[in-house]
Amino acid sequence: MLDFDDSELRAQVINDFKALARNITDAEEMNRFIDAVMTTAVGTMRVLLHEVNQKTFMGRIPSEVLAAWFAYLPLNYLIDASHVCQSWRAAVLSTPALWSQLAPRTHCPPEVLRMALSRAGARPLDLKLVTRGPSISEGLYSAIAPYSRQIRYIAWHCDQTTGLWEFPAPIMECFCSSSTQIITERFLGGCAGRLRYLYLQCTQLPEECPAISTVTDLNVVLTPFDADESPSNLGGLWDLFPRLEWLQILGVIRQTAHLLPVGPAPSSLRELSVECESTDYDLMPHYLAWDNGNLGHVMLRQYSETRPNLERMARGTVRLAVKHASDTSKTRLMFEHPAGITRSICISGIGIANAAALLAAVQSSLSTVRTAMVSHIALEPLAGVLAALPDLEHLFVHIVPKTADGPTYPNQDQHSFVWTPLASLAHLALARTTRITLHVWCGDCHWPCRANADDARALLAQLRALSAALPPIEIQGFPLDAVAAVDLTGLNVRFDVAAKVGALILHKGREAHDPF
Repeated sequence: MLDFDDSELRAQVINDFKALARNITDAEEMNRFIDAVMTTAVGTMRVLLHEVNQKTFMGRIPSEVLAAWFAYLPLNYLIDASHVCQSWRAAVLSTPALWSQLAPRTHCPPEVLRMALSRAGARPLDLKLVTRGPSISEGLYSAIAPYSRQIRYIAWHCDQTTGLWEFPAPIMECFCSSSTQIITERFLGGCAGRLRYLYLQCTQLPEECPAISTVTDLNVVLTPFDADESPSNLGGLWDLFPRLEWLQILGVIRQTAHLLPVGPAPSSLRELSVECESTDYDLMPHYLAWDNGNLGHVMLRQYSETRPNLERMARGTVRLAVKHASDTSKTRLMFEHPAGITRSICISGIGIANAAALLAAVQSSLSTVRTAMVSHIALEPLAGVLAALPDLEHLFVHIVPKTADGPTYPNQDQHSFVWTPLASLAHLALARTTRITLHVWCGDCHWPCRANADDARALLAQLRALSAALPPIEIQGFPLDAVAAVDLTGLNVRFDVAAKVGALILHKGREAHDPF
């Protein structure tokens, strides 16, 4: 604390007090006088402190610069910032844009939300709200209802069904709900607007609904987590969403699969993703029935007790990919057709031998494959399939360290690679193959971040041990400093240190729309 002699200040206060309070005789009047003196003193000090602050570096920062900084704060911190000083408060309260994107990290009381929305002016509103309990949810619902015409994006993460959302929202582009949602014909005012993105959990749909007829991206769960709730009624999906471009259906089980739509999807549908939770239910018949001839990308996820017929997916494939970590995890079979069209199926716990059998059953449909991309531990089980590809030109082997996809193979060093599966290269009929790429990926490893020089030497030692003559080999994923001094004598091998290294995937699915 600052040490100073207060005797002069004390004498001045006493003198002023005697002069101002000379004629006061009533106790109540004296209390009012003292309150007025304290208010004036505190207000005067604030003015003086503000003048001092304005001369500091922080005080000279323009309000628009402060507002740009505050744009990164969540709502509760933004409110805290408005209480720091006059300049910060002025910057916060005079910038409607700061209040138009609200995503509180914790529970937001309705009165706080109402205050925040009132400061956004006429700007479009993007809201992401998390609530627990029906009374709180209804309070927040009531707070946003008067501003419905300004809402552009709303994500409502709530464990309770809340309202019917029948208020008009002509500029809303995205509606996201994490609870069971009942949609009526009057949804969003009963009029078609700008709604494009609709992300729902379980839902009940009407026979007609103009507001959802403009939706292009739809995510929906067929079967709810709560057994007491009804599953989604998706039979009329194609009629309700005539402009659909991207569709993801989760939570499919055998008992409720009859509630899925039938017949070809709208011609606009370009990307389809379906996930099954029943261990013995095959999604392939649904995909075949929905295929409208325009699907660019299809992704199915199911379990090992199914044995899907891959003929339709495999027919005309130019690039085949098989991603496999272990027989207890998921095996992903991917087929790329001309013009970048992809078909994928991810099967949990099927085992690489069974996956290879599925591919062998449609071997004739793989006669057009030019490139094969496989996880290195799947090389041996896939040897028969790879050897029978008549036009194979490029074999791409994807190699991950032990910790990248879980406990793939036994190894005492938790961060090291196991190169022994590459021995299977010697047993493949690769006479027609013009090149091999070894893609060394450390994507999920915290340490080491990249493959090092010892890894490179161990890899080359494994290649030297192969007896068969191999096509030229290109190795990707090593940094320059790790391979600069590595001896390549006697090997038809080169390191490409500039190549981009990523996960083994042919198509990255579209991500949900999120303005935050």
